[in-house]
Amino acid sequence: MKLVGVILLAVVWLAACGADEEPVPAGQETTPSAPSAPSEPSEPSGPSEPADPAGLESVKRDVETAAVSLESFYRGSPYPRTTAEVVETLGDAGLTLAAGNTIAGYVYDDAAVEFTLCVESESGAWATYDTAPMTLRENGATGGCPFG
Repeated sequence: MKLVGVILLAVVWLAACGADEEPVPAGQETTPSAPSAPSEPSEPSGPSEPADPAGLESVKRDVETAAVSLESFYRGSPYPRTTAEVVETLGDAGLTLAAGNTIAGYVYDDAAVEFTLCVESESGAWATYDTAPMTLRENGATGGCPFG
């Protein structure tokens, strides 16, 4: 008798759990999907730049690779004085930039024998690398290099 009561209680409980759901016509059953992740809080509305524009990561990689390689390449010989001279030495240093990226700025510090290099993409994304602290310094998704 107890077993019948437990089974009856389970059936009533299961029926109550689905009571607020709409019946699904035969042949249109679906498999349950995984619960969705909670949504991220939304940013305030207004003008903003894309979170990761296509060219930004590319120019960051190129400026770091180029600056570090050129620092080694120039060591022990005269450093270039202009952006055009840097561009001319890329091939000699065995460097190529990603498609659409260019050396758009170069500033040489004669006293410190260090330089700051800027790479820019066709989209206007840019990044600078300073060899004095050997670090990526500034970057932006738009607007192009701040010097050149």
